[in-house]
Amino acid sequence: MRRLRSLLIPIALGFLIACERGQSATQAIGQFAAAEDGAFAAERGAYRGEVKGLLYYETTLQLPGAASCAVYTPARGKPAFGTCDFFATDADDAQRIYQQWKQNTIAALPGWKTAELAHVPNGPVAAFQGVDDKQHAVYLYIVDDAGKYRITETFGTTSAFASH
Repeated sequence: MRRLRSLLIPIALGFLIACERGQSATQAIGQFAAAEDGAFAAERGAYRGEVKGLLYYETTLQLPGAASCAVYTPARGKPAFGTCDFFATDADDAQRIYQQWKQNTIAALPGWKTAELAHVPNGPVAAFQGVDDKQHAVYLYIVDDAGKYRITETFGTTSAFASH
């Protein structure tokens, strides 16, 4: 019995770790959206500094494949928001990642009102947003910085977006 237990415990732990690492995109998006209610307080990791008046923290949340994820909290009591960045090698790769995460977001947040945003001069290459009736919001966009492409998905309340 002990031998069997000593074999099963490592197998079970390995399975749990693999499941956690294999978290689906829709599960991860759902966790970010749920964290909006608590202003990402429980998801804040190590403090990393201040950027443009925002306190910057590592986050315990992660979107699969993201290069980095963080939580930003304004120093003056405005609502916090969580964000993840993906990097692309070229414009086609950026569009592919953007379309993939747009579909992931739609699948993860059924019932949310979603829309592709009109192109804004000197703004993002592409932008997509979703909101629900509880004032939760998500904003996905592509930035082209001299041929270096970043795709960012940001989660926060509608008041967080309005205040930044």
